Formats: sequence, structure tokens, C-alpha cells
Amino acid sequence: MKRIASVLVSLVIAACGGHDAKPTTTPTPTTTGEAKPAEPVAPASGPVSDAEYQAAGDRAMPIMMEMADIIATNASDCTKMASALSAYADKNKAMFQEMNALDKRASAEQKKAFEDKNKAKMDEFQKKMGDGISKCAGNAEVQASMKKLMEE
Repeated sequence: MKRIASVLVSLVIAACGGHDAKPTTTPTPTTTGEAKPAEPVAPASGPVSDAEYQAAGDRAMPIMMEMADIIATNASDCTKMASALSAYADKNKAMFQEMNALDKRASAEQKKAFEDKNKAKMDEFQKKMGDGISKCAGNAEVQASMKKLMEE
């Protein structure tokens, strides 16, 4: 389970950063408090700075908790979990498409520093999603929904 959270941390952090091939978008709050995609900004390239990586990670933590909430809320019904994760993946598709780019630009030291800084939050994330992941990990629909989160 710790590996799942680490992978998701890396994916979510990367989503908040740049992408070499596609423009970066940042969510813009609407009047209802929901995020909507903003205008693209120039893509980042080259090594990621420590500040950029940490800032992206800080923005990623609430997104991770939203995913953990989906998993925890639907722990007793894998079909509902799969549906909710699929909708979550669709809603955040642009973000998840950009994930790997920042992660590829970040050094092992930057990733470790982020994990060290956010250990308590990552532990909370893992604990929150634990029962749901263990109950539904073998469900083909949940696996397909999680795969959508990792599509480039």
C-alpha cells in the first residue's frame, strides 16, 4: 500500500507541474468553489527547481485527499468506487496527463525531500484509502479506473 501512495504522490505532484509536450493548465476557482481548467501557460522544460517541485507537491496534497475520500467513501462497493474514480480521472484528465513530466524532471533528492516533508499527510492518505484499496484492488473496474489516472 505504501508503494501505491508513493506512485500516486508522484503522479499527482507531476500533474501540478509542467509538461514538455503540452501546455500547463492551472485550475481556476469558479464562483461555486469548483475548479475549472484555466488558460494554458507556457510549458516548463529542463530540471525542476526545488521550489517549483515543493509548490507543486503542496498543491497536490488536497487532490490526493480527494482521491482518498473517493476510495474511502466507496470502500464497500467496488463498482461505485470504480465509477467515482473514473469520473475523477475524467475531471482531472489534463492534470494527470501532465503528471509524468514534472516527475521525470525532478531528482531523486527532490522526491525524497517532498516525501520527508509530507510524511504525515502521506500516512493519512494511505490510511484513509487502505480499506477500499485492499477490498477492491482485484476489481477489474477499479483497476481500469486507476489506469485512467496514469494515462499520458
